[in-house]
Amino acid sequence: MNGRTWFPDGEGFCERDEEIWKAHHRLHEMTYLFFQNLIATWPVELTGSHALSLEIPDAYKERLLNATVKSMREARMDTNWISPNVEYESAIGEFIADVLNRERSEVFFESFLPFQERIASMGVHNSLVQTVLKLTAPGIPDFYQGCELWDLSLMDPGNRRTVDYEIRRTLLGRITSEARNEKREWLRAMRQNWQDGGIKMALTNLLLRFRADNRELFDAGAYVLLNASGELREKVCGYTRNHERRALTVVVSTDARLNAESFRETKLECGEGPRNTEWRDLFTGRALRCERGNFHLQEIFEDLPVAVLVAAL
Repeated sequence: MNGRTWFPDGEGFCERDEEIWKAHHRLHEMTYLFFQNLIATWPVELTGSHALSLEIPDAYKERLLNATVKSMREARMDTNWISPNVEYESAIGEFIADVLNRERSEVFFESFLPFQERIASMGVHNSLVQTVLKLTAPGIPDFYQGCELWDLSLMDPGNRRTVDYEIRRTLLGRITSEARNEKREWLRAMRQNWQDGGIKMALTNLLLRFRADNRELFDAGAYVLLNASGELREKVCGYTRNHERRALTVVVSTDARLNAESFRETKLECGEGPRNTEWRDLFTGRALRCERGNFHLQEIFEDLPVAVLVAAL
């Protein structure tokens, strides 16, 4: 995990029965699991410093507690499904309740929220990369219901919650309407306001439409990996899909800590597609050129950490 630079020391935000904690030393191990889950599933509407004034939903607190208890029971170390250790489970339950109590954990949240916001930003980056790779690499892209937007589910039954299709229909309608004009500014705004998941759905929608219009390119097209050069050549993944006169180049940044400026000295070869010709970024509509057999990655990643370039016929 690129951002693993934070972990609370436990002071100042929870009161514990030390006798219970001494008797069950693995409670300390379970706190690591809890904080990992907390960072990974923290609700997007609570991301950012403004969240200090917002209430944590009771349903979310219950999800975290249930997931932790299930993990403890299935580990079968100090408790299990057949003979639950009530004292042990109650201790971790009280600990979780204390952590999620805003009044008792103010110091903790002042430390946690900035770190979580940084991790969430990296998660957005990685999710967009995975979405583009899934929809352009060889094979059939698979979508789990509800994952058209951010999916911050824990283990079952959390990952079997009812999907809110109305939100998705409304967002998709807005995307298809707004995507017709000023695509670059529109995508920049969606990337900036990523919390509703619209940026992920927008890229998915654009790529699915492109696949439908270019079936032979994906069904029969060649797949050729591209070589990068420069200091960050290991931080980029690029490949082409080409069939007859159609060519597609996919480029993604594989390190969520980097921005476009980071790639100023890094280039990607154009591959076997048309050279010295104009390419169009499917997402932003920008025109880009392959110069002397290479793409300039700083230019490609100017708006998003992903790009799908279509060769002009």
